[in-house]
Amino acid sequence: MDGTSRSSTFKSDVFKIFAGSSTQPFFAHADILARSDVLRQVVQGSWKESLEQTIRWTEWDDVAVEKFLEWLYTNDYTCPYPTPIHSLVKEDGEKDGQPKVSNKPSNTHVAPTQTDITEPHSDPFRKPPAKKQKLLPLKDLTWSGANPAKKLSPAQEYDKWPGHQLWRPQQLDYGVPFSIHAELYLMGCRYLLDDLRSRAWSRLRAMLVKIGRPPPGSPVITNVRDLILEVYDKIDGSGGDVEPLKELLATFVVDNFTAFQASGIEDWATSDNKPAREFIPGLMSKLMLRVEELEDEVSKPKPVVAPSPSIESGVDWFGGSDSLPSIYYPGRGRRR
Repeated sequence: MDGTSRSSTFKSDVFKIFAGSSTQPFFAHADILARSDVLRQVVQGSWKESLEQTIRWTEWDDVAVEKFLEWLYTNDYTCPYPTPIHSLVKEDGEKDGQPKVSNKPSNTHVAPTQTDITEPHSDPFRKPPAKKQKLLPLKDLTWSGANPAKKLSPAQEYDKWPGHQLWRPQQLDYGVPFSIHAELYLMGCRYLLDDLRSRAWSRLRAMLVKIGRPPPGSPVITNVRDLILEVYDKIDGSGGDVEPLKELLATFVVDNFTAFQASGIEDWATSDNKPAREFIPGLMSKLMLRVEELEDEVSKPKPVVAPSPSIESGVDWFGGSDSLPSIYYPGRGRRR
């Protein structure tokens, strides 16, 4: 954005935006909101919102709208890290619920409470589907909408967060960051902002990969269950089970199915909760893929490995006439 366009942007009309049931508005310039083709029609058309210069988003909460506007102005957004659950991190030798400091070297032993969770975008160009569908591991899951050209500073990467050295994933509450990334993904879908959508998807995937395989009963299992219900409650039904965020969540559940099974996720099939019921078909299709992979692995013939020759085997290693190998000594030739 050059100086002229920036000056023009900040001279454009200012809109008030109310989130959820809040009576405290946010303010944003019309030209900034017009980055979205959908919102451009709102702020430049002959709608009630454009005439009153007021927008009401009852479906989004304050935090989501604040982060959304932050992204519109800066092309990035900040997000809090997961918070430690002190009732779970207190162990023998710890005081006042404070976590033990890892013995691993680190520049700091205090994790920040709020900063940017960012992750370099992987190279997410989905390969053409093979004849037989394969369930990809979570760490290899890609989405063609993610932007591989965007590179972020290593200091900003989620992997560099010192909290990974202090707490295990099952000792952290991921509810807030999960919700923020998911809401921004959904807002990217709603307002046709593919860059925002891909950024939020990539960060959420980075968190799930870092979590790995939490044991049954971990708070993160509850966090993911709540996230699934939130996504299926708000997301557009288009795209089916291959919709990137749905696929991401289903893959994580399949990878950790024992833990989710212990949480009663199978009961969602008969639940009165519509989002819960809608999640089950996609989950079952991925479980079937996993079962087929395991069956194929079991049915593969095991290769026959020939025994390795040894000195005792009597093999003529160097063309000698007897059973012992000839050995080459530098400067002295070969000896048996």
